[in-house]
Amino acid sequence: MQSILFLTHRYLFGALAGVLVAASFGLSALAADFYEGKTTLPIIIIFQKGNEEERKFLKEIFKKEKRNEDDFSETLALINKYKAVQVSFKRAEYFVNISYNALNIFSP
Repeated sequence: MQSILFLTHRYLFGALAGVLVAASFGLSALAADFYEGKTTLPIIIIFQKGNEEERKFLKEIFKKEKRNEDDFSETLALINKYKAVQVSFKRAEYFVNISYNALNIFSP
């Protein structure tokens, strides 16, 4: 039983650490992921909230083999417009809280 608790706490700590690392590296981590073509949560959020033209733009950008600075600038403008980074942190916090509350069934 203790090993399950340890692993669960370790997983929870990992999730929190991931959120803190993302907050620390901020724009540089976001840019690196963008140029590598990774579909991160902020990208998913702007795709969900964006209008048809914005979704079309995102589809075209991520079909490219390489993305450029202009692509990133436009995407960053959408991220800021829809507050996608803040929404991502709120979603992460929500799931961390759910995980933490699920652990309350075990006594310390």
